[in-house]
Amino acid sequence: MDLPLQHNPVASITKPSEPHGRERVLSDEELNCLLEAASQSSIYFMKQIIILAIETLCRRGELLNLKRSDVDYHNRTAHIKVTKNNFPRTIGLSPLAVLTLKALPLTIDGSFINLGSIGGFDKAFKRCVKKANIKDFHFHDLRHLGATKLAKQGWTVLELAAQGGWKSTNMVKRYANIDAEYLADKLKQR
Repeated sequence: MDLPLQHNPVASITKPSEPHGRERVLSDEELNCLLEAASQSSIYFMKQIIILAIETLCRRGELLNLKRSDVDYHNRTAHIKVTKNNFPRTIGLSPLAVLTLKALPLTIDGSFINLGSIGGFDKAFKRCVKKANIKDFHFHDLRHLGATKLAKQGWTVLELAAQGGWKSTNMVKRYANIDAEYLADKLKQR
């Protein structure tokens, strides 16, 4: 059976555009409020996981799956075996990340964080954000905050990509949110 089509109807379909991505980065004051709220959370490791997310650029799942056997304290590195894109990577650990990891209590299974449920964790994090009076902030935004801080410290795009596990410079640009005020300050230093 012949269909009386003058043109291919699929040709008029456009692919949805790529989302812009989030650009929410906390101010120093907001971060201090969040850490204070997290230190009072019912989840004992809330403050530590926030610090680790910023310091390592790891996703929540990567931190939750991190085992003590994955960390080399001597070389200050951590091997991230379980990643979103299925490409394990070894990252550097800042002195603060090392201190934070060492301070976490031992768990039976060798992980750093003993979590009952993701849902319970998400609710507790949202309570911390609300208690800190912070608007429009998600746990994943901590990666943006960490990448932005490192970019402002002079890290190269390749260094950020290696630490954060990003495969393209476009993804690094989505996470390292350099604002115009920072750029203006850099120009003053010339």
